[in-house]
Amino acid sequence: MAGSGSRTTALALPPPPETSGPSAAELNNAFDDPTHGEPGRDRLAIHVVLEILLLILVAGMTIAVNQKHHLDGHGIRGLLVLTTVYGLVALGAGLSLRAGAVNLAVGPIMIASALYFGQQRAHHGTFAAVGLALALAAGIGLAMALVVSIIQAPGWAVSLAAFMGVDVWITHLPSSVHVTGTPNVVGQGYYVFAGFAVIAVVGGWLGTIRPIRRALGRYRPVSDPADRRGAGAALTVGAALVVSSVLASGAGIVSVMSTRTMATDSGLVWSAAAVAIALVAGTSVFGRRGGVAGTLLAAALFVLVTDYSNLANYRVDTRALIGGALAVGVIISRAVEMFGRPAGAHDNVSTAGWLAGRGSRWRTSTTEPVSENGTDRPSAEWVQPAEDAWGAPSS
Repeated sequence: MAGSGSRTTALALPPPPETSGPSAAELNNAFDDPTHGEPGRDRLAIHVVLEILLLILVAGMTIAVNQKHHLDGHGIRGLLVLTTVYGLVALGAGLSLRAGAVNLAVGPIMIASALYFGQQRAHHGTFAAVGLALALAAGIGLAMALVVSIIQAPGWAVSLAAFMGVDVWITHLPSSVHVTGTPNVVGQGYYVFAGFAVIAVVGGWLGTIRPIRRALGRYRPVSDPADRRGAGAALTVGAALVVSSVLASGAGIVSVMSTRTMATDSGLVWSAAAVAIALVAGTSVFGRRGGVAGTLLAAALFVLVTDYSNLANYRVDTRALIGGALAVGVIISRAVEMFGRPAGAHDNVSTAGWLAGRGSRWRTSTTEPVSENGTDRPSAEWVQPAEDAWGAPSS
């Protein structure tokens, strides 16, 4: 004892073994997002199944359209060019979706680019007018990118503001344009479609490469959606918005060069169609996940369904078809999230529940327990877990 003058000797415990955390290479192989992601790699089987199904539907609709109206070379090239137009604007919407900041302004950008191209071509020639239209679209995309990336604003809100701004610009452009002397886009329909197909498939394939997919989807929220996701995410989502605007502009230019005319329009239907095609193609509405050839096939399917409806005189409003495609698309998007997540991710309780396993939940019991004072307690009670739905520890 201290009072008796005896000395006590502290028990010396051996220091804990030094353990080093996983290396960067190990994290890179284990997590899609080394900081916040789920263990394992995204599964692509759902995209393979979906794209095979889309291919079968495209083949069937092609046969159906050919039976209604025998397709000659000119008709086939016309459908291919129309598919290219829808496909380019859908690629723009899909790219922004995968980046986590959907660009809803692709429709009015497409219309404005077509009208501006027709207006400027008479003064500057075809190629200069194309360059001016693409540059203005890139400027619109850059303006959206700055707002989205700097203040971490949702892409839909910023692009909706851009939608209205471009719509005002459209009112100052000619109400209609008629172009002549431009390259025969329909006559070169096979090559035009082939160029679009290469862009779509190569872009989709690049999106399956893990570092590229990770960088592209870095803006996708993993906790509080208002949290900043870093400079890398800001640069990536900004580039995606610029490229998506340029793709939409290209769709408008191809459209006016193929039909030789373009009338003023708000672009709302085109924006809705672009998002619908992207979702049906297997692009997740939450960001990052997407297929390879899905946009190509979904755009072709949409064009064929619309053409068949017109040939069969079904009198179905195109807006109804787009609404139905959007409904199907959100269901496909849920399937992509369910079956595209890393294997075993659903075993984690924090990712399996409706509130990610963090919010308060009801617990039910088949028996009626009796409290200490002898009164019955209800069979369902409110259970407060260790932390609330925002991840903050409960007091």
